[in-house]
Amino acid sequence: MIITFLSDKLLDRHPGLANAIFTICRRENAFVRILEGTNDIWIRDYMPIVLPSGKMIQFTYSPSYLKNGFEHLITESGLLYEQFGFPIKRTQLIMDGGNYVRAGNKILICDRVLKENPTILPEEIKSRLKFMLDAEEVILLPTHPNDPVGHADGIVAAINSKHILVNELEEGATKNEFEFHEVLCAALKHNGFRITKCFVDIPANGYSDNWDARGSYLNFTCIGNTLVLPVYQNTNTIRLLNFFIPLFPKKKFWLVNCEQIAKERGALHCATWTA
Repeated sequence: MIITFLSDKLLDRHPGLANAIFTICRRENAFVRILEGTNDIWIRDYMPIVLPSGKMIQFTYSPSYLKNGFEHLITESGLLYEQFGFPIKRTQLIMDGGNYVRAGNKILICDRVLKENPTILPEEIKSRLKFMLDAEEVILLPTHPNDPVGHADGIVAAINSKHILVNELEEGATKNEFEFHEVLCAALKHNGFRITKCFVDIPANGYSDNWDARGSYLNFTCIGNTLVLPVYQNTNTIRLLNFFIPLFPKKKFWLVNCEQIAKERGALHCATWTA
């Protein structure tokens, strides 16, 4: 049984996107549940990490980027248990769900997790993550210089256990962005991954700020056997499908307009959580 969860705030702020998720779930014989009492639409970040075994690990959701005046956006991370009774195992480690990408038995996490847990030594953090997440290896990736949240699901996506999707370096990239891209690709290759680079469609009028995720296609989600891809105002859908279909030949595809939600720093993976 597949259950996809959405924040109650998503229904209020992006009803068209929420309705698209409802439609996809019906076609996949999946259930949709709404988490009530949330303070932000990005449900992935404050929900548990679901392991291949089915075990759920609930990290502490208290990100530094929501301090100093944005604390009202922090959602209490125990709502899933309170409202639906799902068994979860809690940890005091601070980490967002969006900073977790699994490729087989290897875990990809941005080094932002070190900053969020400054009183714990880096090797101890890696050791705890490896144990809690039933991982063969925890690979720390660099945080994108323009990403205030430091999430792995904004810079990498797993095609399979040995093949990773990353964004192409944008034309006119800064020195910091170029160096980030070099370090990211080197870290992935060092750990035995094959890399495929996905094009990025920069908005015609440019990005509004560093929170703008328009034009990136890595933040897709999967519901049942359907891969749900974000599309934007200037997306060439034929080009997009011609790129993704060979990478996921056994999947069905559904395109969802994410032009507005992406201006708030995320897309489909960030806004959904599936158990």
